[in-house]
Amino acid sequence: MQYLRTRRATNVGELAAGAPAGHLPRTTRSSVVFGPDEIRVMRTALDRSWEALSFARWQDDMDKRRTRERLARAILHEAARGERSVGTLTDNALGSLEPRSS
Repeated sequence: MQYLRTRRATNVGELAAGAPAGHLPRTTRSSVVFGPDEIRVMRTALDRSWEALSFARWQDDMDKRRTRERLARAILHEAARGERSVGTLTDNALGSLEPRSS
């Protein structure tokens, strides 16, 4: 059984682009290992989050890519903290896109 160890944030786009997961933001200091089941959960959460934004109008392809990467980062962050619920990962990822009030 193969497991993936997390590494640099520069590769978080791989999850957003459809490549295998296993990366965390640079700010995470400890390593996290995701097994196949966790990766499947994260992939499903990303797909559902993206589907929920099907109504969105994008400024350009870069805006679209950045948004998908923000979703992936939010999912990876929560999964690294131990969250394994597709629904919770999806909701938190979508919530990460909401503007913050001061």
